[in-house]
Amino acid sequence: MRCNVKTLGSILLSMVLISTLTLAFTSFPATAQGETYERFGPRVDNLLIKVYLAGRDAEFEALRTGQIDIIDWPLDYTTYTQLLADPDHFVVEPLTMIDMYNLEMNCIKWPTSDVYVRRAIAHLFNRTRFLQLQLKSFSGVMLDSPIASEWEQWHNDYVRQYPFDRATAYSILTAGGYWDDDGCGFREYHNSTGRYKLPPLKFYIRSDDPDRLVWGRDYMLYELLAAGLPVEDHIAPKTVCWEAVMKMPYNYHLYTGGWGPYRDPDFLYDQYHSLFGIEYWKASRDWANNYVFFTNSTFDYWAEKLKFAPDVATAQEGCMKCQEILMDQVPMIPGWHSAGAIGYRKNYNNIWSGEERYWNKPWKGIVNTKVISGMGTGGANGWWTFLSAHAEGFERGGTMRYGFMTDADVLNPVQADFYWDWEALNKVYDFLITCDPYTGEDIPWLAKSWTIDTWEVSPGKLASKFTLKLYDNILWHDNQQFTSYDVAFTFQYMKDAYASLFYPLVLDFDHADTPDPYTVVIYYKVLSMFGLHWIGGIPMIPQHIWQDILPTQSREKGEYETTGKLTGTGPYRFVSREKGQWLLLEANPTFFRKVVRPDWYTPGQSVPYWNGKIDLDDFMATVGHFGCTYSWPHSTIDPWADVNKDLVVDLDDIMEIGVRYGQTGYSKGYPGYYGA
Repeated sequence: MRCNVKTLGSILLSMVLISTLTLAFTSFPATAQGETYERFGPRVDNLLIKVYLAGRDAEFEALRTGQIDIIDWPLDYTTYTQLLADPDHFVVEPLTMIDMYNLEMNCIKWPTSDVYVRRAIAHLFNRTRFLQLQLKSFSGVMLDSPIASEWEQWHNDYVRQYPFDRATAYSILTAGGYWDDDGCGFREYHNSTGRYKLPPLKFYIRSDDPDRLVWGRDYMLYELLAAGLPVEDHIAPKTVCWEAVMKMPYNYHLYTGGWGPYRDPDFLYDQYHSLFGIEYWKASRDWANNYVFFTNSTFDYWAEKLKFAPDVATAQEGCMKCQEILMDQVPMIPGWHSAGAIGYRKNYNNIWSGEERYWNKPWKGIVNTKVISGMGTGGANGWWTFLSAHAEGFERGGTMRYGFMTDADVLNPVQADFYWDWEALNKVYDFLITCDPYTGEDIPWLAKSWTIDTWEVSPGKLASKFTLKLYDNILWHDNQQFTSYDVAFTFQYMKDAYASLFYPLVLDFDHADTPDPYTVVIYYKVLSMFGLHWIGGIPMIPQHIWQDILPTQSREKGEYETTGKLTGTGPYRFVSREKGQWLLLEANPTFFRKVVRPDWYTPGQSVPYWNGKIDLDDFMATVGHFGCTYSWPHSTIDPWADVNKDLVVDLDDIMEIGVRYGQTGYSKGYPGYYGA
């Protein structure tokens, strides 16, 4: 799936999509797995990503046998019933995510450039049968538009429909000039200039996704041939499809694509505006977001109305019109969005040598994400889980093992393309703003606050302006300071590099001012209600590393491509990988939201207790337990004296208190933990 990769309650989602654009940050805990989750972590020492190139079934078997703790993909119905029947070992969570699987058709390559052909093919998808037999009416919800019907305030109920009907499909082809006039079994094209033999339709079918494989091979391929359309099928993994479908010369006709998940409906502009399609073609540029090359000036007009809407009403009007045009011209056939459930192991498995202290402890802090942000995904494997998850009874420690059904191929924060790339990278690189995984409320992250304003980009024209205050205790993984200069650099670099997934977010970026190292003012050329989510959706990259990499060479000569390193500010640091087998990340010891609890001791209390101030009592009580290790000799006190939760009371704990001595709660990015 491109970008990141199910059923969301329509009322909740509609409320979230409006409220997340305007709500300010408030600090309060949200419940997850019977406890509160915090905006601090990570809680495990290591995150080991294990790759199963044999596919989804192999990965799900690894979950069942305890080789991994959590998976990257929605459960198929059979596995769902198996896990559900074993509650002693597995937890099954409902999945909430709006993404899109679609049959994409190249609009500049004949004959899929002909709307008659596209409309006919749209009538050849037996949605009911696919839903019942392949998705088992469980792991997907069928789409009649790129906007899911659950997205009530944005979905157009009156778009052109394409029910499965062979007779209608065949009549559309005939009306368009396509019929078999020599009995060869394949149609020829006829117009006033003559008769033309059809080229085989180059059909790329993703082999690494079982549902898309069945859709392309067992449903659409058969129907295309039965309709008299010659087909050259290419059943291949994502890397092969990427080369053919998403790079010059874009030599394909059909592709079983996947997009999302989405937070806002302005993705219609990003994916189908001609700026990101035919303009790329003219410039011989790889990786067009609009790689179906849909080119329609009326659509562009309404997509701009949506993207640059100053209010919800204007955005809704643009969104409705965009769907109307897309489903009339069908550059893609919407298939389904993900639904059903995702699963994980209930307890830390008891097979890992050296990790005996965690054996059979329940996993806590699993966050079932409903609203995505920061290149994350929905469900129990959302980004927040890998910040919050820990073995019960241990605030930190151990290794979480995360299964991938295919590898992360592009470890490059500027040009990474696919879901698995970002499932690794979004733990290394971080974002200015994130959101509450349950409510969608915008949350300050690298930026501790922001103001939204306008500026006069030209006489009489107002555009969006954002002033962000950054935390001043954030370090890159090489221990250099993160500053406003990195933010300004990131925005300009992503624009100059035509960053694969982020160019639509910076196309209308004008400039940034940096009045001091921890203040950045971002100016856009346009005004939009979605603007805050644009700036919150871009991963920050370090100027001191990327300034020496030409934007035009950002894919081939990125940091990892030339040094084997990844330098971010995120909760995990990249350690190493064995391509096609595993990728290892370790907890970032300098993460600005790491777990430390230095305010823990109050004299006169029978048990350790915080008093809202980091003072001499905390310092002396920790010094008094210096050298204690797990298993704790003084079990009531020692776990608290272990301020950084690494299972030993040592100089690090004393220093964590020392650097915050005299503070009430926390400052510089460390809000109070208790009752916050």
